[in-house]
This record gives sequence, C-alpha cells and structure tokens, in this order.
Amino acid sequence: ARLDYHAIFLERAKRLGERVAELHRAFATPVGDPAFEPEPTHESDVEEWIGQARESARQALLALDRDLSRVPEQLRDDAVALLERREEIFARIGAPRPRPGQAYKTRYHGDLHLGQVLVVADDFYIVDFEGQPAQPLEQRRRKSSPLRDIAGMLRSINYAAVASVGGLTMDRSENVSALEPLARDWERRSGEAFLGGYEATIAGCVSYPSDAAEARALIDLFTLEKAFYEMSYELANRPSWVRIPLEGILRILGPHADDRTHGAFAARD
Repeated sequence: ARLDYHAIFLERAKRLGERVAELHRAFATPVGDPAFEPEPTHESDVEEWIGQARESARQALLALDRDLSRVPEQLRDDAVALLERREEIFARIGAPRPRPGQAYKTRYHGDLHLGQVLVVADDFYIVDFEGQPAQPLEQRRRKSSPLRDIAGMLRSINYAAVASVGGLTMDRSENVSALEPLARDWERRSGEAFLGGYEATIAGCVSYPSDAAEARALIDLFTLEKAFYEMSYELANRPSWVRIPLEGILRILGPHADDRTHGAFAARD
C-alpha cells in the first residue's frame, strides 16, 4: 500500500474541525444571556460584512500601490497583477451574495488560528477568547457569522504550508523547491479534512447555513477579508512575508483571463 505521509495531519485536521464545530454549537445554544443569545441574520448584516471585506481590500490595495518598492523583487509582478485586478476584486467580494436569514449570527472566537490551539495527546484545546487585540472591546463582543473563524483557520493553514517551505529555504543551502508541491498538497488536503470534520459536526446548527453554497459564499467572503487584512499587516511589518497573503488572494480569485500563472504557490495544480 502507498504510504500517506500526510495521514496523521489529516486525521488531526479533521478532529480540529470537529472541535471548532462543537465550539460554534456551544455559542449557538440559548443560555438566557442576551450577550450570548443567537440572533437572526438580516440584510443589514450582509451589507455590513460585504462593506467590511471591501474596506479591507481597499486599504490593502492602497498600501500595496504605495509601498510597491517594499515588495520583494521576485513578487513584484504578482503584486502589479493584483493591482490591475482592482475592479474585478471589488466585484468579486460579495458575489455570489450571501442571503440573510440562512443562518443565525452568534458570538465566535474572533481570532482563531493554529496558534490558538493546544495539542493534548491526540486532541485539542482552543484558547484565547479575547478576540482581535487591536479591536475595541465592543467590536470584539459583537455577534457575527462564526464562519469567520473558519476563514481564519484556513488562512492559518496556508501560512503554515508556505512558511514551512520558506523556513527551510532560509535554513538550508540546497534547493528545496521540490518540497513546494508537497506543501501545496498538505495545505489542500488539510483544509479539506478540517472542513469535512467541521461540516459533519455543525450540520443542523442554527448558525450554519443549510445551503452548502451559502456556507461557501460566506467562507469565501471572510477569507478574502482576512487575506487582505494580512496583506496590510505584512506590508507594514514584514514585507518579505507578503508573499503568503498575496498568493493566497490570487489563488482565491483564480486565474485572470490574460494571466494564467501567479507564482510558486498560486492555484495551478
């Protein structure tokens, strides 16, 4: 039988998805406290979420245009390609448009990524529920779709895959480019296993859309918002890391009609 080098990671990714779903089920359980009661999603919520994602993209593209000289030279073409797709990006955000009423909004973790997960034997504890530290407390306590947490974890899996190969490149003198396809495969399959565990466990919960297409639309919306936020952060603090959100965004957008390649970690499998 063919040895699957990713088997242990895939099983753990699935279990992590199950634990996150259990967390979201707990948040969606009525407890009599208005601060934690699930609430119906309205048109105004969807408008706000789309507006927040577009503002995240706007800020990131402004920063990218302004600080293009800070982008590593080997990524400059990808950065320019992204800037040239500005109109497409704003049209893409919120399309297909999520429908209000498909799922309830609840409290959620608010800053979920692999660094917020403790491994204990073959299981996980999720920690640090204070939300995004840069946000005011009122914002951190606001209810929203818990699928924001799913977007955060998928982005974190992408960071883990790309950063692992980048770390080896810095630590070793030999060419490690052959590892990139393995890392892409690990990321794709780990993300699928995580989502599989989550979807199987969250099914029927009031905070999860009964329509799979609606769930996918929300995850895509929040993932783009998160990736553009990461781009702004990396440009301001670690320009050499901008590759991760840049190529993540290009992969989410898919190939442009006039540009079918986007760098080493773009979607071209």
